[in-house]
Amino acid sequence: MELRQSYKFTVKKLSAVQRFKKNKAGAGKARKAGKKIKTIAGRLVRELERKLTADSLNRYATDLSLFKTVLAQKEAIAVKFTAFMNPM
Repeated sequence: MELRQSYKFTVKKLSAVQRFKKNKAGAGKARKAGKKIKTIAGRLVRELERKLTADSLNRYATDLSLFKTVLAQKEAIAVKFTAFMNPM
């Protein structure tokens, strides 16, 4: 499937910025990078929902609902899917 935009290099750069989130100087940049990554993920999920056929949507409904749940999370939610975001 052809997507409108590839975020390969952008996400790579933003991930490198997030490495310094514990550092005082890099905390703000890391927080902004996290927000940008979350925005990119939302764009990709919406684009997949638009471009997938009805059959494919039914097949991947559980995965898409999990992605939406992760994207809808706020910081104060007790039950989080952190292992999904940062696989070990």
